[in-house]
Amino acid sequence: MRQAAAIAVALIAACTAADHGPISTVTVMNGGRINFLGLVKELSPSEVSAFAGHWENKQETTVDSNTLNGFDYMIDISGGKKPGRWQYKITGEATFLDPKKHTVYKISNVQGFNKLIGVGQ
Repeated sequence: MRQAAAIAVALIAACTAADHGPISTVTVMNGGRINFLGLVKELSPSEVSAFAGHWENKQETTVDSNTLNGFDYMIDISGGKKPGRWQYKITGEATFLDPKKHTVYKISNVQGFNKLIGVGQ
């Protein structure tokens, strides 16, 4: 019984670790609300690599995520330091989709990033 509990704890720790390996897939969807999502683009492996460069260099801001008026896109990320669904504004702000208040990040090269993910063209 103790061994089973130890295995369960180890699995939970592994699943909640801060780093889930490199970013492996990225899917971009339009619409800032769950009910209005539509596929914009699934990034190719070379685009995922370029995306990771932009994503890893995003800068933390002092903007309160509750003060931003709507997001234009959702970005689903597999792998990386914080996989999951992110909200993204075409002006370069991104925050993790969660009911809790989260840090807002700013993409440094907004024009290049938007072109890469297929938005704002």
